[in-house]
Amino acid sequence: MEKKEYSETQRLARNDTAIEIMAARMGICNTRIMNEEDKPEGERDEKLLERLNKELHILAKERERLYKGDEEIRDKIYDIYAKEVKDYYLGK
Repeated sequence: MEKKEYSETQRLARNDTAIEIMAARMGICNTRIMNEEDKPEGERDEKLLERLNKELHILAKERERLYKGDEEIRDKIYDIYAKEVKDYYLGK
């Protein structure tokens, strides 16, 4: 597939939008962790907490790559995380 060319202004806007989507995605993960940790100890799903903490760690590494200008991560954010964030806020 041919890669679309963007103006400098469009490129900056896309980067800023990707940063906001990533922040929202990390916020969702943090909220899920806090909700699980707020449960009484016997009711917590420790495997879920472990998975969510790993996910948050991966997201943090991807955020670092995004800040360094990694276009592959920016594309992943637009292709995958944007839909996840949208679905989350729509209650899906």
